[in-house]
Amino acid sequence: MKTILRNFLSVLRRFKTATVLNVLGLSVAFAAFMIMMMQVNYEWNFDRSHPNAERIFRLDLQRGEATESILARGLVDAVIASSPNVEEGTMLLPLSSYTGGSYIPPGTPLPSSPLWY
Repeated sequence: MKTILRNFLSVLRRFKTATVLNVLGLSVAFAAFMIMMMQVNYEWNFDRSHPNAERIFRLDLQRGEATESILARGLVDAVIASSPNVEEGTMLLPLSSYTGGSYIPPGTPLPSSPLWY
């Protein structure tokens, strides 16, 4: 064991630049991996704190290759009213400044000003 440790230290002394680059590259790769796994964990567990998380769905509209998450109020109301399986529904506006937030209760009249600037 002593011979192996002595050999390892001599290699480290002989190839200082390569050792530093290898350790630095491994550190960056490990940090990037940890950041990606934290993001995957966040996405995987998003909204799982709700008691009935498996019953929460999001409606997107697909047109050809593009998918839209911003839908017209009339379409959202029609989808909510069209199925007896839909227990509750709402509309979220992520960039709305006129409501002071992103939640609009069902039945709330929308202002006549444009929604998106």
